[in-house]
Amino acid sequence: MTYFGQYATDAAIGLRSDEQFIDNGAISVGSAWGTLLVGDVSGIVREQTRRRRGAGNGILAFDDVLGHLDDPGAGYHGRFGPWVVSAVVDRDGNLDVGATFQRPAGNRDYRIAFGATDAVYRTADGSGRFDTRAVAAVAEMIYGSTTYDAGVSLERLTSITRKADRWFVSAGARTKAGVVGISIGAHFGRIEGQDEFSAALGLQYDIARGLSANLGFNHARANIVIDDATFMDIDETEVVVSIRYSF
Repeated sequence: MTYFGQYATDAAIGLRSDEQFIDNGAISVGSAWGTLLVGDVSGIVREQTRRRRGAGNGILAFDDVLGHLDDPGAGYHGRFGPWVVSAVVDRDGNLDVGATFQRPAGNRDYRIAFGATDAVYRTADGSGRFDTRAVAAVAEMIYGSTTYDAGVSLERLTSITRKADRWFVSAGARTKAGVVGISIGAHFGRIEGQDEFSAALGLQYDIARGLSANLGFNHARANIVIDDATFMDIDETEVVVSIRYSF
């Protein structure tokens, strides 16, 4: 059994919704052939196949496909040599599948990841519901304590009366020197010719075991309206400071 909880004094820090507290729980059964999970498992494939998260409070907006699964659901996670494969299905039949290949070469380590999604997206203004199909890929190189990575995705969103195509590219780097970690990332994408852009700089200072001070400079800009449906409407720059303790 696994349980995870997160509380933030500012609901904007790393949480998708307006809630300040979120938690997830799952039950798993494992063997040499992999692990089966049931519960709040919608993010398993995304965490395996996404670009690395930024240091501190560096959060790169839009850096994911729009379609998402809901909890609860069931999933599978297994390792076969250098490959890790995973799949999740929710109670509505929406599906995430992914595979990651990682292997060292000389004094570097390389990772490639692939993901596919068949899910649902609800527009920012709540006026539209879209079925989505998306594919995504990530390439990563680790050299010492520094990670460089880049990602790309294609996504089609369809409803009874509307259709939209989205693509994006993103890239970044993360490194650590002693007790200080730093990351930088940028994202650019388009939905039917309308732009989305974001950038993030994150800093993390390790104070003690499990305790850190975190800083993030995050910018996001997108105003995307298609057939009177607002997909994204944001233009903001934020500075986020926090103290984090994990155990």
